[in-house]
Amino acid sequence: MSNLIYGIAKDLKSIPESLKAKAGNVDKKKLVLMNLPYALAGYFCDKVACLWRVSPGQDASAKMMEVMAGLEGLFSNPLPSFYLLAPMIKCKKTPKKKCRFMAERKKKR
Repeated sequence: MSNLIYGIAKDLKSIPESLKAKAGNVDKKKLVLMNLPYALAGYFCDKVACLWRVSPGQDASAKMMEVMAGLEGLFSNPLPSFYLLAPMIKCKKTPKKKCRFMAERKKKR
């Protein structure tokens, strides 16, 4: 049993060294440029999801109209929303959190 544990520990210790050896030949600029569109699409979708989450309306058409009206202030806060339940699918309604640009937009009205 101890030989098995020793072998597993030895394999786990060698993982960072093998990854470092494999990553040494990777062109980092190419890696960043290939993944940049995915990061930008994720950022934009996160901003739109935050706007959808806080927009008033009972049905999808009313929410869509509010989202279209709120697109001008979408990037007033450059940080993404840190709403942890956003990637999860839930059946019940989640509590609405106010984004700063929605609160500012309501003040202007």
